[in-house]
Amino acid sequence: MFDEKKCLSADPFAGDFGEPDDRTLRDKIVVARKAGPCHDCAQTIKPGERVRSRSDIFDGQMMSFRWCEKCCEAMALSWEDGGKAWEERNGLRHASANARLTGGSAASDSNA
Repeated sequence: MFDEKKCLSADPFAGDFGEPDDRTLRDKIVVARKAGPCHDCAQTIKPGERVRSRSDIFDGQMMSFRWCEKCCEAMALSWEDGGKAWEERNGLRHASANARLTGGSAASDSNA
């Protein structure tokens, strides 16, 4: 289990440039009702998993994001480890994408 308050206080889009009217509409920890990919690691979020769910207006468009339990744990740890665990989780997305491009395999559903 992760510290929900620390997870929610980590800004997943810190440093990204946006428009003056960009804003967060919702940002909370929820129980996933359906499967889908995690925004950071691209691993499969399973129904029943505690996840971070966020909806924003970016560049005039409504966008929704979900982060798996392991990425939430890494976000919460980022206050103590300088973001190391979070960067490692994000690296899983790139490894999975590279495997798809090269025809190789990656542990994309292992939630490692």
